[in-house]
Amino acid sequence: MTRRFITTCAAVALMAIVPARAGAQNREHQQQAAELRILQEQQVQLALALAQMAQSLAETAKVLNSRIDQTNERIIKGFADQTLGIKSIESNISIIRQNSQETSTRLGELKNEIEALRRDLTTMMSRMTTAVPPAADPLDPNALVLRSPVVSTPPPPLTPPPTIGLSPQVAYQTAYADYTGGQFARAVEGFRDYLSNFPTFEKADDSQYHIGESEYSLNRFEEAIAAYNLVIRNHPKSEWVPWSYYKRGLAQGRLGRVDEQRASFEQAAKFPNTEAAILAKNRLDGLSRTAPSKP
Repeated sequence: MTRRFITTCAAVALMAIVPARAGAQNREHQQQAAELRILQEQQVQLALALAQMAQSLAETAKVLNSRIDQTNERIIKGFADQTLGIKSIESNISIIRQNSQETSTRLGELKNEIEALRRDLTTMMSRMTTAVPPAADPLDPNALVLRSPVVSTPPPPLTPPPTIGLSPQVAYQTAYADYTGGQFARAVEGFRDYLSNFPTFEKADDSQYHIGESEYSLNRFEEAIAAYNLVIRNHPKSEWVPWSYYKRGLAQGRLGRVDEQRASFEQAAKFPNTEAAILAKNRLDGLSRTAPSKP
């Protein structure tokens, strides 16, 4: 009886302990589940916050990119406007420089015309003074009184030089018009008149060279050679010097002076970057090909 009682009591006690432990475990599981749900909710909230932050950052980046693009456009436009402004200033400066050069050229031409007119007036006044005797002063007691008319031969009419009243520019343009019109003999006279009356003016080298060109066109090759030589001698810095060497060589070739022709072409070839030098070199190559071979 005693053992059975003890066993029964133990079983009853065990049955009382098991439900107590099971309840404690259930409460612990419930607490863990609640904490897990709280963590999940926190993760969801954190994910939402991160998504909102990412969206905000994306929108901010778009705004910044848009502002950067606008700033770049303003900078590029500013550089373009500045470049256009600089080009406009350069163009204006070029126009002003060109206008000033034209003004200086025109002032020089006016100065030359005034000097020519002053010289012509001086010449005319001096001729008039020498041609007309001074009248007797009626108040001078020593003056000779002519009681009878004296028949005298009138002086010959004054013949002014051909350029009186013509400015240097007009004189040159007249001769040049004859040259371009094929009136080479008249052009030679006009250019020589220009050189005679305006030997130091700016078109002196042009006039001398075109005398040579006119003589060459008239097939007067000796006179053309002499005219080209005057360009070379009297105007060594003129742009017509290489052309004078080259055209002198052509004239010498027409006269059969091959050695002199070669020397003239060699002189013309010494002026680099000129058309006359290029033509002279071609002529020299032609002379080398046609030269007879030495035995």
